[in-house]
Amino acid sequence: MAASDPAGRCTGKKGTKRSASELVEPPTPKKSMLSWPLSALCSPGKEKLPADPEPEPAPLTLKELAIIRAQKNPDWPNMSSPDKIDAIHDARRELEAEGNLRCPSHTSKLDLQLDITPDDPKWKKWHEVFRKELLGGKTTVKMVLDRHFEDGQTYTILPPPMQGIILDIQKEQTEQYKELLKGQLEGAKNNIITKLTMLHFGLPVEPLSMMNILNAGTDEDDPDDAPADLPRVQRIVFAEKPLEFLDLYHERSYGFPMLRSK
Repeated sequence: MAASDPAGRCTGKKGTKRSASELVEPPTPKKSMLSWPLSALCSPGKEKLPADPEPEPAPLTLKELAIIRAQKNPDWPNMSSPDKIDAIHDARRELEAEGNLRCPSHTSKLDLQLDITPDDPKWKKWHEVFRKELLGGKTTVKMVLDRHFEDGQTYTILPPPMQGIILDIQKEQTEQYKELLKGQLEGAKNNIITKLTMLHFGLPVEPLSMMNILNAGTDEDDPDDAPADLPRVQRIVFAEKPLEFLDLYHERSYGFPMLRSK
């Protein structure tokens, strides 16, 4: 039997002295060294699982961005429904253009060299590029324009569908084009290959003619297009049959002048 001690300790069989608190209070358990997922399984409620991250909002579509931009117009509340639709389409085209400009792979097709001459190596290089692409007729003029030129450049070389500022600019550039062939570009042939080469370097050009299209791929001077027939005044004084006057309308007379045909 263990002997008592005045300090409140008792002595065991082997003489080891223990205090009364050691006899009453159990030893504190050691913390688990397991990682938090396993410790949570062993002692549920003590370890809190991390919360799932909140999902990121979906990016706005191009149409939604266009609507937001169009609504910033101060006249938006007073616009009619058709005007609002047009404003949204205009905003969408602006966003697409801005996206193309910011694209890392976008490279400008402009190569401005207003003082270039036919003896320059760069002139000869691009002149040969256009000649080879148009040779044989496998590559159309439209394909060449889409491949090597931007929209703003093609406006100056294609006949416009109606009268306006584009036609006025083309008339002014036509005079400059003829002066260049007599001066700075003396010796260059008046054909589509020369016009495309001049357009590449930012020089003023004359719009394409029908003879340019027909003779594409040949590096010779193209003759001028035949002058357009003046509109005839068609009158029917007497017709034996109903609608007989329509027989005189035998010629196509709408669209581009170069596309008019019988």
